[in-house]
Formats: sequence, structure tokens, C-alpha cells
Amino acid sequence: MVISTVLGAKIRYYRTLCGKTQKELAALTNFSASTIQRIEEGQYDNIAPLATLIDIANALNFDVAAFLTISKEEKELALSRRKK
Repeated sequence: MVISTVLGAKIRYYRTLCGKTQKELAALTNFSASTIQRIEEGQYDNIAPLATLIDIANALNFDVAAFLTISKEEKELALSRRKK
């Protein structure tokens, strides 16, 4: 699904921007590192639940809206990556 691909990429971007590893983010959110990895890869049951996104945004000190807004360009990029 395009949305989960874009969402995962945004979470990875903000996590790395904060200098956190997947393991560190997992510890901050009480999720497993494999759950964080699946979310970032866009493989988390098609889309992560809103509560999960809020927990991740809070752990990274970002507004959850940063994850929920998807531009036309982001959607097109995700579509092109899925076709490869």
C-alpha cells in the first residue's frame, strides 16, 4: 500500500534525523525493534494504527501530523518505488 510505504519512510527519516536507531526507538515506545522495522518498510498490516503513530511521534518529539500528511510528490515517489 502506498500510504504505508510513505509513512514508513517518514518515520525512518524523522528517526534518523533524531539520531536514533530502530532499537532505541523501540525502547522509547515499548515496541519491538522488528515492529519498528516493519513499520519503516511499509509492511505493518498495511498501515500502523494511529495510537502507534502517536507513540512514535511523541518518542521523537514530532507532531504526529508530520506523519499523516502525504504530498502528491511523496505518493508518486512511493508508487514508483513499488513498481521496481
